[in-house]
Amino acid sequence: MKTKILLMTLALLVCLCAAASAAPAMTDGTVTAWIGADNTLNLRNTDGVIHKLNTYVDDLLSMDETTLYLVDHNHQLIAVRKDGSMGSVLLSKPTEAELEAWKEARFTLKDGVLTAGAKQFSTAATAATSDGIYLYWAEPKDGAWILGQAALQEGTLSDLPLNGTAIPEPLSLTVTTEALTLVAADHSVARYNLAGGQSEVYPAMSDKTAAAAFAAGELQRYTLEENGAWTAEAENSSRDIPLNTPDATGTPEPTYTPEPTATPAPTATPAPTATPAPTATPTPEDDTVRRGDRGPLVRKIQRRLDELGYPVGDIDGIYGRQTQTAINLFMDAIHVPEHNYITLSVRRRLFADNAPAYDPYMALKKGDSGEAVLIMQERLDELGYDPEKVDGKYGDLTVKAVAKFQEAAGLKVDGETASRKMLMKLYSADAPALTVTISGGVYKLGESTATLMRAASKSAKSLSIPSSVEANGKKYPVTSIAKNACKDMKQLEKVTIGSNVKKIGSYAFAGCVKLKNISVKTKLLTDEKLGDGIFTGVPEDAAVHCPEDLVKDYKKWFRQRGLPKKVKFNP
Repeated sequence: MKTKILLMTLALLVCLCAAASAAPAMTDGTVTAWIGADNTLNLRNTDGVIHKLNTYVDDLLSMDETTLYLVDHNHQLIAVRKDGSMGSVLLSKPTEAELEAWKEARFTLKDGVLTAGAKQFSTAATAATSDGIYLYWAEPKDGAWILGQAALQEGTLSDLPLNGTAIPEPLSLTVTTEALTLVAADHSVARYNLAGGQSEVYPAMSDKTAAAAFAAGELQRYTLEENGAWTAEAENSSRDIPLNTPDATGTPEPTYTPEPTATPAPTATPAPTATPAPTATPTPEDDTVRRGDRGPLVRKIQRRLDELGYPVGDIDGIYGRQTQTAINLFMDAIHVPEHNYITLSVRRRLFADNAPAYDPYMALKKGDSGEAVLIMQERLDELGYDPEKVDGKYGDLTVKAVAKFQEAAGLKVDGETASRKMLMKLYSADAPALTVTISGGVYKLGESTATLMRAASKSAKSLSIPSSVEANGKKYPVTSIAKNACKDMKQLEKVTIGSNVKKIGSYAFAGCVKLKNISVKTKLLTDEKLGDGIFTGVPEDAAVHCPEDLVKDYKKWFRQRGLPKKVKFNP
């Protein structure tokens, strides 16, 4: 019997995925809606304000610019304003065909084929979800399971931290503004951070769990009834500690008291009025404080972090990104895995008399992870040592970058250990650099000269390449411009080439369709030192300003490298 119910649940899930619509939680990338523990509607806006509405929900269908559409306990189609201000009944007892017209159509998943618009993303997908910006799906690959992630529209940021992530065999996927949540075939739950891809795993609590979602910092689990209605499970796990992130202190967490079983919903009125909830209240002293929380307790935590020297930013009672950074650094110091929350046991250590003060030069080693590693990687990248991945994980790529810096700084080369001495040198104002960013350009430093590698901003309108740059306590003449340095800078209108430049690489300014003012101060260019196609695509009404005695040579050489014949010299 249990197997039969599970198979029916799976069949319903497949149908819902095929319609790419119905869900117990959904987001449009800004507002998140979800079915709460008592099966009432919850809305959270971009400011983190939560509205709890007296609408009892069976299913969430879709969102448009202003409105959320849902089915209530009396099988009525309800429209609710996304700001929680009002609601109304659109259809009483709608047919399935009528409901389909209101369901979300961001993507379609049928027989494993996942499409959105005219584009096909997978032919073997088993579950999918979308926040209107990105599409996420699960599919088998080489005997395992992976996540897929893709932007739905051209021009969307292409940073896809979840794409290719290994996952357990999936049952369902749900996305909110906070996280992507996966229910596995064994009914355990995995939460994936949308920004960095980090995951947390929660144990199964029921073999009926068919979907889950993170909203307002809490995990909600749901059962899918045989009539297609979502029901929030009475025993949810908002206070569970993830399996793969144990509390290293061994201090017991507060005892979790199960929430009462959801009471039967009252009959919905024809036009329910949404009752806004007040701004999030302070977290109780004996509970976990999560990112997004606000109030006196958060302010107390911020003040203590500030006393200990951690870079907490404004003491404003709002648990935001800067507060998270400071908490992460404190957890690094006490060797507790980082989370987007701070537990009671960690708070006890924070307010203890022997709480460690912030040490920006705390030694790191291969295998470490966390905020301190991330800060080190960012500094190495800034100085040109290219750790390749700025992900907070001290792996093989970071080992190579650390070794390069140690060699440049005259320290013992041991890339697997970032000593206190090394970190003090790394964060100093005179840290040796391999690259510097000056006057809108990024320059690679050699033993005695520098090369323009690229513009600091691809959308810059002007770029002035100086005769030299200063770094590491000395001057480096800028003698060359790298291949493709400014290629396809569509907004670039003016460039100045400094007096020490001897070499310009191929296609350095190709595709600069607005580049109408080219000032060449150097007299050191030769035909042999100019690459191919340097000025291909420059507009015909451009003008070149150069030393008068070199107009004839530069005109000939530049035209051979793509400069239109109509371009005037020294007009």
